[in-house]
Amino acid sequence: MDFNATVAEGITNGNWWIHTSRSRNPVLSLLHNCLPPVEPILNSEADDLYLWKIGDDAPTTSFRTSLTWASACHPKARLQDLADHSQQATYS
Repeated sequence: MDFNATVAEGITNGNWWIHTSRSRNPVLSLLHNCLPPVEPILNSEADDLYLWKIGDDAPTTSFRTSLTWASACHPKARLQDLADHSQQATYS
């Protein structure tokens, strides 16, 4: 598949191009299982639009490697988890 292909070009014969892959690669399997149904895409007349969402931030059209990396490697702890942990801590 071409690097600059549109989402719709990833669909052949009514299925995602990856549908016919026999690979047992776990990344390809995950990708295959996460893809949405093709019908809404085939029936859409709107242009493709990619939105990136990191954590609780609003989706944006701007991709930032640094934010993605920071989110993946250092997820923010939930406030409730921090509160629970601080109540369980004992000091001698």
